[in-house]
Amino acid sequence: MVARVSTWVIAALLCGALLAPSARADPPLVTTVVDECVPIDRQQLDRLLSIELGTSADTAASTATGPTHVHVRCVPAGIELNLQDALTRKGMVRVLSRESFQDASSTRLLALAIAEFVVASWVELRLPQRVEPAPVQGPAPTERAR
Repeated sequence: MVARVSTWVIAALLCGALLAPSARADPPLVTTVVDECVPIDRQQLDRLLSIELGTSADTAASTATGPTHVHVRCVPAGIELNLQDALTRKGMVRVLSRESFQDASSTRLLALAIAEFVVASWVELRLPQRVEPAPVQGPAPTERAR
């Protein structure tokens, strides 16, 4: 019976160890504020952003609540995406053509544009950390080689 208990304990510990990294690796929350002038379906935008980004997205918030915040607004040049990202500590602005966003059928297009914009900010998080060069080994170069 002791062997059975220890087998179950080991199995439980292994399962916990395997599941723990995925629990800690949750992607960040993206908050998106969309001005009323942008003709989209906000519930569908939340759903599509969650799918595209693989994280929770919230367009109901009136202010930035997540580390990554996108404000979508109308400007004279078109539809502006203004991203403020606490994860990468940078901000970016992109203006999209107003003609592409005439009614709620353009919700998917806006979701893809926002997702691409956010991923463009996050891509540097996946880059490997700077690696120091290996120390120089071997004899010094000869005078002729220099």
